[in-house]
Amino acid sequence: MKIFNVFNKNKEDEIKTLRIELAEVKAQAENANRVKNAFFASVSHEIRTPMNAVAGMSELLSEDAVTEAQFEKIEIIKTYSNIMLGLIDDLLDFSQIEQGSFKLQPVHFCFPVFLENVVSTAQLAAREKGLEFTMELPEELPPYLFGDSVKLNRALANLLSNAVKFTEKGSVAFSLRVNENILAFSVRDTGIGIKPEDCSRLFDVFEQVEERRNKGLAGLGLGLTITDNIVRVMNGKLTAESIYGFGSTFKIEIPFEEGNEEQAEFGCRNNENSYISAPDAKVLLVDDIDVNLSVGIGFLKLHDITPDTAASAREAIKKVCEKNYDIILMDHMMPETDGGKASEIIRSFGGRYAKSDNPAQLKIIALTASVSPESKAMMLNMGMDDFLPKPVTKQSLNRMLMKWLPVEKYEIKNKPLEKFSKEEPLFRELREKVKGINTKLGFRRAGGTAEAFKTSLMLLCRRITGSLEKLENCLNPGGKLQDFKIEAHGMKGALAINGLEALSGFAYELELAAEAGNAEMCRKNLPDFAKELSELKNALSEIFENHLEPTAEKKRGDSEVLVQIIEHLIIDIERFDRAAALEQIKNAQSFDYGAGTRLLGLIKADLEDYDYDSAMEKLQKFNAEADS
Repeated sequence: MKIFNVFNKNKEDEIKTLRIELAEVKAQAENANRVKNAFFASVSHEIRTPMNAVAGMSELLSEDAVTEAQFEKIEIIKTYSNIMLGLIDDLLDFSQIEQGSFKLQPVHFCFPVFLENVVSTAQLAAREKGLEFTMELPEELPPYLFGDSVKLNRALANLLSNAVKFTEKGSVAFSLRVNENILAFSVRDTGIGIKPEDCSRLFDVFEQVEERRNKGLAGLGLGLTITDNIVRVMNGKLTAESIYGFGSTFKIEIPFEEGNEEQAEFGCRNNENSYISAPDAKVLLVDDIDVNLSVGIGFLKLHDITPDTAASAREAIKKVCEKNYDIILMDHMMPETDGGKASEIIRSFGGRYAKSDNPAQLKIIALTASVSPESKAMMLNMGMDDFLPKPVTKQSLNRMLMKWLPVEKYEIKNKPLEKFSKEEPLFRELREKVKGINTKLGFRRAGGTAEAFKTSLMLLCRRITGSLEKLENCLNPGGKLQDFKIEAHGMKGALAINGLEALSGFAYELELAAEAGNAEMCRKNLPDFAKELSELKNALSEIFENHLEPTAEKKRGDSEVLVQIIEHLIIDIERFDRAAALEQIKNAQSFDYGAGTRLLGLIKADLEDYDYDSAMEKLQKFNAEADS
């Protein structure tokens, strides 16, 4: 009996030890998986930044190319940039699949335009390899669908890319059949095919069958895995048929739901001039960088929206308490209180301020340069509804307004947009005198008008001296690297918006050094950054002096009227109503008030810099001197 008990005791101890060991192994595996996913997300984010620049610059060059040979070379750069971005997307998608966060984000979209975009890249790649590309579509297509167009695009693009990649001669064929509520896609090629014994491994992670034979062909072995997961999430199925040496056929069958033209971002019949007009929308734009605010105002004006603005989280919270907004566009990274914390405070008010799916509730959209799933999840957890990547584009803002504004507050209109002209005198002088500026990119990013771009550059020019002082003070005893990081981050965005990509990259390096706690690196590189910014300011100052409007003869203004203007300005500034104050100053500057004219100019400069305290100090000093 005693022997039996000892045996049981030993067995129990052994089982207990095994359980502990299994728990440790499981914990190590889970931790390794988290580290791997974090690595994928980090690498994807860091590579995407320069690759987006390569793809974007190629796109701009293709519009300026003057010879057929140049155009063809640029098209090759664009093609392989897209391949590289596709590999990055594979990593991000796979990371989401591993974490169980791979979810659909359905929208209403124009199906014929979607198909055209999917096929165009494959057609170009096939043509470059000398392959025949055929497409067979039904005579009648559903004009609008409701579904995740981005993920469906990824799935079809993966199949088409593989077909072209693994076919050296012959053809690639794309076809679609519509059966009741099922879309049946087929991609057939005359490529190398797949051995029967390899078919079972097609959808395995990091698998590329016939590796020796496929040597030199780009790929991570994730494309089919991701495509299979996309199709499964869409309640569809992916199948493959192949004859080794003669080609393969991949088929996708998915159910579809018809979409709504009125809710589609752009209709099938709309052109690039389509935009959302929402003059009654109540929008609050929050950013501590004056250049970003100026650009944001310019973009919103394209949608007939006159936004309120706030230069800090504290000011934003105050304005939210005073007015009912439909949408807050909230900068993520701000000094003192960041956008996430401000959102948490606003949501804590409850009622219409609480986060909800109800379109009538307040919507908070993060303005951010980070697009990683972790950043998005963090922002959503802090009370935000969505995020708008920087730099903002007309298309991305248009999409965000359509997604979150109540439907009764907007309508889709068409209007001609101002065309970029590189021969415009200001742009020509900028290219001659400002090192590294891309005027076409700056024109687009600043809102698509010459006036908006000029205003944005003037604000950047005015900001440089103060920004450099802040950066230097942060490195002095008692300064904070976190404040240095925030200021470098702000300058990075302000430079990028104005088409100064190289300088923006320099600011990003300083931001990363501060984030890593490397004060020595910041001290080492700041003088070179300051030198380049000072040269930029001098060049811009000289240019703007050459392009000042000639001043007309002004009538003498009444001193009593000036006193009334000052009183109204004090009221406007106390309410943080910057737009009303600037409008008053604009009207007042039609007259000559002697020394008062200079005062109004100084106050205008303060308000353009969102420095309410300085403006109020000048007004109060004027009143005190007038009373004495």
